[in-house]
Amino acid sequence: LVWGIPMLADSASLYDPVDRPRVFGIPEMKNPDLRPYRINMHHIGGRGGAFPFPLNPRFADGVETYIYDADEDCLEQMKTNDGGADHVVGMAVAGTDGSARLHVNYDPYTSSLRAANPGCQDFFYEEETCDYVLEDVLKPAKIVEMPALSLSSLVRRKGFQLDYLSLDVQGAEYDLLAGASEETLNDTVAIMCEFSFFQFYEGQKLFEDLVALLRGKGFFVAQLFPHRHEWSSFRTGIGWRGTGFLAHGDALFLRRDRHIVERAGNPFLALAKLAFISLSRGNLAYALQCLTEAYRRPDAGVLALAADVPYIGFLDAMYSLYRQETHIFPAR
Repeated sequence: LVWGIPMLADSASLYDPVDRPRVFGIPEMKNPDLRPYRINMHHIGGRGGAFPFPLNPRFADGVETYIYDADEDCLEQMKTNDGGADHVVGMAVAGTDGSARLHVNYDPYTSSLRAANPGCQDFFYEEETCDYVLEDVLKPAKIVEMPALSLSSLVRRKGFQLDYLSLDVQGAEYDLLAGASEETLNDTVAIMCEFSFFQFYEGQKLFEDLVALLRGKGFFVAQLFPHRHEWSSFRTGIGWRGTGFLAHGDALFLRRDRHIVERAGNPFLALAKLAFISLSRGNLAYALQCLTEAYRRPDAGVLALAADVPYIGFLDAMYSLYRQETHIFPAR
């Protein structure tokens, strides 16, 4: 356990004495000089310790990952997880700076900065051996008062880059995003965000609210990943059950390529990061669209790092093949 980030050069300049989250670093240090060129990925709500992104290990040196959780009791689990991140941060991230109340629930994976909504306590889904009922699992085991930072303060005060943002904060996703300034998200190219169609937590914003908020920030819905369970709002006995509702899932929001060109500090680099994220999620067409836009203004300094930052070299080679090929299309 250390205070500050051991893998950052001059960590003392990033953390003031009274506001230092607990941070762990994996043994293998990555070259800090290359951090601006890596895809800096942040996952808030990372109790399990694994970073939820389909990254091929060959590209690990081109990515820097951070996972956060406000519950200090899960930090050791996060630190020792074999699929863990480069940095594990123990702190609460909220919509605004100040104090927050963390409701640590019976099922700790439902813990939230928002209290459970009693109007949804009857919702449940059927497991193999039992019913998973919100009245049971959202019951708080303890409520902890703690300091919290907004995304904007986190980025500004800690010197973090925010290229890719993943949120699993149990009903507080909208709060975090609404509290982030336009400047904070200028270089953010993708957001993976849990969404809900029902207010499981008091005051929780729903899917349509998230879409409207992020559309105004230059993002569009690229993919939806519904959670596997179907929920019901009325508990019936065995033999009286059918299909249920789609209650929640995860949504991948990608930034529009033209929006990046207009706002990003380094459009070529940001478009390359977006292209790699799109490709990792299987969307080859949008990756090529982003690369086509990027190579209108190629950055020789970024391309010179192809051997040191694996995704840059890979994308450059792939796009070269794409441009050389004579493309054949089906009939329209």
